[in-house]
Amino acid sequence: MEIVSEWLICNKLFIHLGKTESVLFRSKQRLSKTEPSLNITCNGHSIVSKESVKYLGAILDQSLSFEVMVTSIIKKANGKLKCLYRNREYLTKHTNRLLVMSLVQCHFDYASPVCFMV
Repeated sequence: MEIVSEWLICNKLFIHLGKTESVLFRSKQRLSKTEPSLNITCNGHSIVSKESVKYLGAILDQSLSFEVMVTSIIKKANGKLKCLYRNREYLTKHTNRLLVMSLVQCHFDYASPVCFMV
């Protein structure tokens, strides 16, 4: 990390160590056998090791199973669908369909390519 930090400084770039997180990617078999933790320090600051990290809207977990991401998307979609269901008597069928497509389907459309890349 010290070499990376030096390269960033030479190229006039900055790494925000307060927001930097690390994750150790392994298979599920290896995750169950050992304690997956990384002890990384950079310029005297310890980088936090997590089981999952959010990157560009995608949640990457240690085994790249995307279980955390799928659960998050289902919670978001469920909340929006509940709101639409409570207000269904005020909406036409066409308006309801448009709202579902714009409020709910966008999460699935964004997540499906990410999950199938791996």
